[in-house]
Amino acid sequence: MAARACAPVTTRSPSREAGLPAVTIARLPGAAIFAAITLLLAVGGLLEIAHAVERRDVLAAGIGAVLLALSVPLGYETAAYGFRLDRTISLLVSDEFAAHPWTYLGVFVVVMGLAGALAQHFVYAGHRPHLAIILAGIVAFIAGQLVTEATGWVP
Repeated sequence: MAARACAPVTTRSPSREAGLPAVTIARLPGAAIFAAITLLLAVGGLLEIAHAVERRDVLAAGIGAVLLALSVPLGYETAAYGFRLDRTISLLVSDEFAAHPWTYLGVFVVVMGLAGALAQHFVYAGHRPHLAIILAGIVAFIAGQLVTEATGWVP
């Protein structure tokens, strides 16, 4: 017996009746992950800012502001991904990678290199990093890519 392909099932919602797209059930896990991360960043940022005010710590206030700022585009991506809006941040980046692969590969390599250098600096300031920890970070990055590919968690 051959398997039938099913069309995506959408939830019935007031947003659909108002002319807005409904969340596609197939996208709920991905949208939930985006929403959870967005919430963690926003709440973490607010808590860090509150803590910074209490301690009069400018660095903590800066970290809180960065966390809050990161929650804004991720909140947009959550809505755009969940409601299948035409332009998600990930689709814009993907289109640019496709249109200018070498330029954006260069940008990507520089950004990832800086992220790795900053991680090393902040985590191991004054200490020599252990090779196993560096390799674990690389493995975690690759594992995230493989999970995304295997689950179809793409826009």
